[in-house]
Amino acid sequence: MTTKFFDQLCNNLTKLLENSDEHNVIIKVGQDPNIQAFKAHSIILNSRCLYFKDKLAAITYNDNNMKIIDQTNVSIEIFDIIIRYIYNGVISLETINESTIFELLLASSEFGLKELIKHLQLSLIMNHASWLRLNFSSIYQASLKDKNLRDLQQFYDDIIAKGPIIFDSNFVFDSDEFLTLSENTLILILKLENLQMDEGKIWDYIIKWGIAQNPFLPSNLAQWSNQHFLALKNSLKNCLPLIRYFQISGEDIFDKVWPYRNILEPSLWEDIMIKFMAPNRTIVSHILPPRVNSLTIPSSQDNITIDDNSASTELRNVDETCRIMVKREESFVELMDIEPNYTFALNNRGITYLNMIKSKESFVDSNKSLEIEPDDTFALRIRGTTYHIEERSLFLHIKIVTPDIFERHQGFDLANFNNKQYPLSEIPQFRILKNETYWAFKAMVARRFGIMAEQLRFWVFTIRENKTFRLNKPISDDSLAITMEEVHKQRAAEQNELKLFMEVTNKPINNDTWFPSITNYTNTLIIFIKFYNPDTQSLEGLCHLYVDGYDKVCKILPILCEKKTFPPNTPLNIYHELPNSIQEMKINLSFRESKIQNGDVICFQRVLTENEALVYTAKGFIHNISIFYKLLYTCMVVQFKPKYEDQEQKPEFELVLNLRHKYDDVAKFVAKFLGIDPLKLQFTTAQPVSGKPQAVIERKPTQTLKDMLQKTYMPNSPNLLYYEMLDIVVKSEIRSSLSEEESSSSEED
Repeated sequence: MTTKFFDQLCNNLTKLLENSDEHNVIIKVGQDPNIQAFKAHSIILNSRCLYFKDKLAAITYNDNNMKIIDQTNVSIEIFDIIIRYIYNGVISLETINESTIFELLLASSEFGLKELIKHLQLSLIMNHASWLRLNFSSIYQASLKDKNLRDLQQFYDDIIAKGPIIFDSNFVFDSDEFLTLSENTLILILKLENLQMDEGKIWDYIIKWGIAQNPFLPSNLAQWSNQHFLALKNSLKNCLPLIRYFQISGEDIFDKVWPYRNILEPSLWEDIMIKFMAPNRTIVSHILPPRVNSLTIPSSQDNITIDDNSASTELRNVDETCRIMVKREESFVELMDIEPNYTFALNNRGITYLNMIKSKESFVDSNKSLEIEPDDTFALRIRGTTYHIEERSLFLHIKIVTPDIFERHQGFDLANFNNKQYPLSEIPQFRILKNETYWAFKAMVARRFGIMAEQLRFWVFTIRENKTFRLNKPISDDSLAITMEEVHKQRAAEQNELKLFMEVTNKPINNDTWFPSITNYTNTLIIFIKFYNPDTQSLEGLCHLYVDGYDKVCKILPILCEKKTFPPNTPLNIYHELPNSIQEMKINLSFRESKIQNGDVICFQRVLTENEALVYTAKGFIHNISIFYKLLYTCMVVQFKPKYEDQEQKPEFELVLNLRHKYDDVAKFVAKFLGIDPLKLQFTTAQPVSGKPQAVIERKPTQTLKDMLQKTYMPNSPNLLYYEMLDIVVKSEIRSSLSEEESSSSEED
């Protein structure tokens, strides 16, 4: 049996501090003229506080065999609490006010006292929530700047997201402090997918904040000039893209947005007008999805039959009051005590639990409701939503691009995640609990692919401003102990899922190192190499290389020749892959001078002789990588459906075609797939909204696929055509104009 005598130990250590017997450290706290010297012992400070351990290691003893530390960034009152905690592990908050606790928290973070940081945050949240709400702006912004204050940050994030459900959100948006929020804080709020507020109100608050940043703006909007609107637009340039304009009501658009329409891009304002004036017209602006709102509790006007029981009626009146006072859980518990099989209360308590992030309790109530009424669609919807929220809150979804996927990829970037213009890459998907460690994730993936975890290194894909997917930095093995949720937050918080590239090596560089180091202090870059093969008319993801950013491009030429087993010094054309094209590189410039960044793609082909180029042209082949990329950019996945379902059953299918293909070229490809005569095919356009057949396309030799899909004047029209097989031949001039254009382009090149 083990007995622990902590009380006596605490008392002894407290006396050691107070009596300062055999001390060898003096800590001067405060600023002139209020400075107090605390006498301490290096052995205690070293063992209890890493901050002081590092400080003491950097200081030498003076002539009196004493180390002196100046601590000017903390008050005497706060330091007295902290030094006692360091010695005896005891802290009492009963007599300390909220602002002092918060000051103590900031100091604890400075000293790296993790146990105390956790305790003080919990104390503020559990015992002083109202004070935290009243001081929202200053405390929230402080929590965003200090990674140790994540519990406080989460507290505020939850309040902002669920304001109308659990708290009164006025303390955030209607307070004077709202106008002093930093832009970064405001952006974080606007990015919340579950922000429970009418989008029209959000617009009001954003305008109010923007005007506050420009105090020179006239109070009378009628007096505003173009310069005034431009000033407001510049202040809100990072906030405006986060507004869900197409979720704002028509009344609010005209009452609230219209007066400030000059701060919006003309194309966006035009689409907003189209949405309300011609809702069936196509909108070209990017539409953000609606925010995830909580399930709406049925109103008292819904068709619900109850017994005339005075106790029940009274409690239901109490329920209405409790909902206003944000005590739904207690009110439904009371109601259930009287009517345990009342499905209305079960469903609504289930919603309440859902809003309180209590998924298990929500499941219990919705399941019990379904036992009473198995066909209750409302309960089914609650349970489905709970499943979805539970899964999303517990699991992280991850897509992994492997070297094999890159090798087979026929398009821009390393793989195609979600651009439906081109064939999507078949990317393995993983699901892992957010609280699992990065090491557990590596081990799981290693087992899936049958290799050792040490042979793997993962890189996070980021979306650059030019919309390309490129690697940023690798996830180092220093992160093995952190959770996957932290990996996601640190590396790709703006994405709903993690997108990773799996780097694989067969042997270590040395006994302990498997991969080259990539840091902010090295010039090493990882680049990906694609090779164009005119014989197969395809790209090959050849490999990835590590290069020094200051090396010249020509340094990789021998490596590329070796990779393709070309004779040494074989002439090569080298290109840098851009978002929609490629740019030839000057091999005597360095990679940095060529604007090559980490994760960029370089493509190449062997330089062809004039005769070789003529042979490829005669075969109708694309011999030039530059032309290949031009055509690649105008390629598109097109869906074909039979126009009439009552005819002989014909398949739905997809083909990768070029927008420059003429009508007869399209007919040839479709006829080849179906095994029929192309002259008996006829195509019909699809309606932009419903996708139903619209108008027969006239067979013209000059009409391109882009015209057939109506892309010329409706860029967002569906990539869908209907086909039908006629009994008669529809004649036209059958000639593959695309091949002629390719030949013409190659001659020009």
